[in-house]
Amino acid sequence: MPPKRRATTSSTQSEAKRARILVTVSGGHAQPDRLIEYYKSGKLCDIELRVAGAAFKAHRLVMAACSDTLDRQFAGAGGFSDSASATVDLPAGYTAAALEATLDFIYSGECRVDAADLGALLEAAHYLQVQPLIDRTAIAIQERLSDENALAWWATAERMSLDGLQEAATKHALGHFEELGATAEFFQMPPAFLETLLGSTWLEVQSELVVFDAVVAWIKAQSPPPGADVAGRLLKLVRYPLIPRERLERVTAEPVVTSHPDGSAILLQSFKDGYYGQRDRGGHGLATPRLGRLPQGVQLMLAPGFLDAWTKHYDEPYSHETTPDGLHSLPAEATWVFVGARDPEGRLALGAVGKRAEVLRETQNNETHEHNGVHWYFAREPSADHEEGEEEEYLSFGFSRVAQVRLSNADVLGSDHSTNTPDEDGKYRLSWHVGQGENDGGWRAGQHTCLSNSDGWRKLVYFVTC
Repeated sequence: MPPKRRATTSSTQSEAKRARILVTVSGGHAQPDRLIEYYKSGKLCDIELRVAGAAFKAHRLVMAACSDTLDRQFAGAGGFSDSASATVDLPAGYTAAALEATLDFIYSGECRVDAADLGALLEAAHYLQVQPLIDRTAIAIQERLSDENALAWWATAERMSLDGLQEAATKHALGHFEELGATAEFFQMPPAFLETLLGSTWLEVQSELVVFDAVVAWIKAQSPPPGADVAGRLLKLVRYPLIPRERLERVTAEPVVTSHPDGSAILLQSFKDGYYGQRDRGGHGLATPRLGRLPQGVQLMLAPGFLDAWTKHYDEPYSHETTPDGLHSLPAEATWVFVGARDPEGRLALGAVGKRAEVLRETQNNETHEHNGVHWYFAREPSADHEEGEEEEYLSFGFSRVAQVRLSNADVLGSDHSTNTPDEDGKYRLSWHVGQGENDGGWRAGQHTCLSNSDGWRKLVYFVTC
């Protein structure tokens, strides 16, 4: 429990102190119990920290050991390393509650604050350079990111060089871009942050028209208006080839575009880059749909350009043998994995998306596990089917939209194979033999079965990192 002691403070300041403590920030290094008691009682304290009319006594050596700022201050020219007592005044703008919580954390390894005071606590910890408290407070803030505060926390994180918090705020903004666009904070967004969001293929929007409208609204809301260079950089990040043809007339008539000296050139260049290979900062084609809304569940007949933003890991004919190593060799940095089949006409006939660890999770018998609306399996030979000491063999790999599969090496449910009756779920099944040797590769793509010798159908494994 954090130590409890009263600061020397005015009655007005006391009344302002919050009674409710909602958040515990822990993970620090507690001082010895006796030293905590000395702190609580004021015994042997030789330094006083003051802020906003409140004063807190503490131990100089503890403060110097835990605060890089005070360590430098005590040891620097004009310091008071040899004086019997000393007073340190924090700059205006810091709060007594935040300073008290900081001292509690230094002495006990944890502190409790109202959720609304996390920002003040972070500011105090950052000023005093108490790194463990900075880290733990930033984590507590990450857990409470919302549409209303994500932009402000991004700016704070950038100012304090808090990479984890900045990344979390960015991810929240990418995933809630449309919601953020409806807040007043959106129009206060620094152009650098807006450029970061617009330049990401992971921006989650229903339509690229949403991106265009957001850029236009932001530009119109600025006072004074942004320069042509800023407006131009933002307009260039819109992926105009993704806007429905019937809506392009509105885009080309928008005054923000028509009044910009390079407006027409920006539109033309976007279409040229999109169709002739120009890549964005993440290496994705500028006509590539953004990946913010990854599909859930098994998908049929995916859009031709769906895989443009993905990296190929495995793209082989169904006749090719799939080995365990061929799947396990997916790069460790891969986050999302696409598994699917391309038909002889070159179409993405079906596919599903999942996180790497979930896609490669091992199973046995007819076991599946659900992830991202898909039932996955990477089946080994049941233990009862091999002798003691003999290494288990992999049998099959694939997915289904329902939990039930029948792995006769590969999934035969919902097909016309053997005694199985075709059903609607059969269209949403993919199954490949694993490690079964040549001419025994992929077996199924939807209702198309017995494909192990097919050179026309192709087995696909692609991935992205984020």
